[in-house]
Amino acid sequence: MTETKIDKSNWPRGEWDNEPDILEFTYSGYKCQILRMSDTGHLNGYVGITKTHPFFNKGQSNQIVMELSIESLLAVHGGITFADNTISKDKNIWWFGFDCAHYGDFCPGMEANLHTSPGAKTSWHRPENYRNIEYVKKEVESLAKQLKAFEEEKVAGLTKSALQIESLKKKSKVGKLIEKYNKITEKTRDILLKIREKNTKSTTPRLKSGACTC
Repeated sequence: MTETKIDKSNWPRGEWDNEPDILEFTYSGYKCQILRMSDTGHLNGYVGITKTHPFFNKGQSNQIVMELSIESLLAVHGGITFADNTISKDKNIWWFGFDCAHYGDFCPGMEANLHTSPGAKTSWHRPENYRNIEYVKKEVESLAKQLKAFEEEKVAGLTKSALQIESLKKKSKVGKLIEKYNKITEKTRDILLKIREKNTKSTTPRLKSGACTC
């Protein structure tokens, strides 16, 4: 990705002046990116997965099984707010991302714009709440580790469950299919919850942030 220099001349001075606007790296075998938004100045973090991952080509709100959505299984700053293949030219990479422009997050570009409006007030007037490149990189790495845990479990759990269901469908055993499906989905749900619990224990406590995306 070619970096386009963001004009920060009208922003308040801060550590963002000395940070890169784009950072690309690999973690847990996944391509990772951190991108700065030119209008607000905040950073977004992304992790790219391939077709071998059970979450590939799925939106963050997609339910995997029994009301468990992808966003409910992944813990990251502000929650997963992006799922698409538009981050890079390679459309075989599916990106999950998060942003640092939630309620309480300091956005230097937004701060500059608000200062141009007389009397404008916002809860973002706290530079100490800026989520810097170091913080965002740790969150990206945490997200990559969580995604890796679900991919490694795929062969043992999720794929096996799906194959069992397809096998029953082909045999047209409807009654047994429903019974078997319920057992399989419950088992798969337990697997997902165990991975989420393990991921939660292994990740560092994150800063509190409001639920709304701004």
